[in-house]
Amino acid sequence: FAGGCQGGEACDAVRAPAAIGPAEFGYAVTAGAAATYVAAVDANGRTTVLRANERPADAARMMIAATPARLVWVEGGAIVARDAASGAIRRVAAPRGVAGDVTSLAAAGDRVLWSVRDGDTTKVRLKVGGAAVTELFTEKGGRAVGGVALAADGTALVARRVIDRRRA
Repeated sequence: FAGGCQGGEACDAVRAPAAIGPAEFGYAVTAGAAATYVAAVDANGRTTVLRANERPADAARMMIAATPARLVWVEGGAIVARDAASGAIRRVAAPRGVAGDVTSLAAAGDRVLWSVRDGDTTKVRLKVGGAAVTELFTEKGGRAVGGVALAADGTALVARRVIDRRRA
């Protein structure tokens, strides 16, 4: 990781690598438990730091998703995206629209899909282009969402699990 980390900080915990098109990828790198940096690497191997997230609470749960056109990540409770062509960073969903602690994240085309945990409730939410955030479904109690994915055609895939204390 070139940039961001200072002095004796361990800066080698790469998290959530994601391809952006055929020759570029994005990733998050944590600096201990104190910070997370979101970076992109181009076809020449040049690293560009996109965001220096200095909030310790965000470092542990950094997630990244990508499409050929953009890199998407969670920052300060919101979901943000960087356009691959222009480099512009914009908010996809405000914290209120995100609605909890993000547990999984996926992107395809103009869609972003995520799951959030709020107490014993897990919600799956979707943002398509400029439309409002929609909630696909909610799991409560002994049920949870293990992860989400988006197919190229926009089909949402959700790994659901049942938590039963009587079974391993």
